[in-house]
Amino acid sequence: MIIIKQALLNFRRNKWHDSMIAALFFCLIFLFCFLLQLYKVADYSLSEMQKQTATVVTVEPSFKEEQVENLTAEDLQAIKALPYVKEINMIGYISLEMDGLQTSEKITKTEGAIVSDTDLFETSEFPTMGVTILSDEALKKYFSQNWSIKGGLPSEVKTCLVTKQFAEENQLKLFDELSVGETNQRQKLKIVGIANPKKNSAAQAFYSSIFINPITNQSLNVPQDNNFSTISIQLTSSKKLGALKKELHKISSFNHYRVYKDQSFVQVYEVFLNQKEMLLNGVIASGILNLFLLSLFYYYFFKKRQSDLFSLHLMGLRQSYLILSNILEIVLIVIICWLSACILTNLLTIEVTKDWFSRLQQTTRDYLPLLSLKQPIFNSAVVQKLFVGSLIILVPYLIGFMVITSALTGRLSYIYSSYSYQSRRLMKS
Repeated sequence: MIIIKQALLNFRRNKWHDSMIAALFFCLIFLFCFLLQLYKVADYSLSEMQKQTATVVTVEPSFKEEQVENLTAEDLQAIKALPYVKEINMIGYISLEMDGLQTSEKITKTEGAIVSDTDLFETSEFPTMGVTILSDEALKKYFSQNWSIKGGLPSEVKTCLVTKQFAEENQLKLFDELSVGETNQRQKLKIVGIANPKKNSAAQAFYSSIFINPITNQSLNVPQDNNFSTISIQLTSSKKLGALKKELHKISSFNHYRVYKDQSFVQVYEVFLNQKEMLLNGVIASGILNLFLLSLFYYYFFKKRQSDLFSLHLMGLRQSYLILSNILEIVLIVIICWLSACILTNLLTIEVTKDWFSRLQQTTRDYLPLLSLKQPIFNSAVVQKLFVGSLIILVPYLIGFMVITSALTGRLSYIYSSYSYQSRRLMKS
């Protein structure tokens, strides 16, 4: 009781000095807690997205072109009917000669894939254009995001959708027909939709200016060397990959296709992963730096209490009581600062991380427009859960913080009381 009473008296006598020490403790503790909470938020959001992308696999040709068969709508339907297939999207590219176009957009082939490139020019009589093939589900999903459409989607055979820029460049309008194919095998594609992007999107660079569905592609009967298709499949669980491979082997069209896990997570979220790593480094750096700053500045603030400690010792307060009461006082300050820093951190977390989640959502929409990925739920309940998960780091750090402050307090209390008193007596003698 004497120690507790003396600690309370210390608070009353050293309000100014304690407020300076509390400010130091609060700043150091808040910096560590806040960076740790931001790291936990980044780890949580990216982990939730990775759980979903981990269920996505890609099926693409093995690039033995003489053996690969063009996929049909029936092949896609057979895969879609599997109970563990959550979603399936076909993405393909073909190159077609087109008559009467003014656009400078041409195509080139690399590693079996057809890539649209506006800087390449063809010297043949008719320009060769890159055409994007999307399954009906993929067409609906892609053009429902950030696009306005005049007309409709190319769901019928021999129909297509073009971008507004392409239509304007070639003086095309709705229900006009494109003449495609080699000279002796011309076919007509009716324009049933003209799409205009509502705003610039990174996804627009992935596809060409003309879109058709697999049924139209099948009717065109384009040779395999001018046709490249991949399938994106989202499973209900990543553990179903083996079962999917077995089923694909039963379908002859997939005899020369390979299945591999989608690598889009690392590519699409590379910036976010780097930021997460920076936050982790910040947590580690702040934890070490805080202990150094504590040792450096705590001595300066506590030194202001030298005369008070010396006076109490002269008044006859036992040295053990003096040291323990000061340690108790400082420990209480640490606990109060720790609780205040944790409460403020939780209050600020949602507001500060709004931009992170907004950019994460926009990046997902831009670069993975064909996947139905749910954005992680983030509210006060999640914040509390993340904070509880952080206690495994916060509690040991708090203990270490208290041990250091207690050791410094005990040592300085001894120096500024008993040791100082003995030194003065020796000097007088």
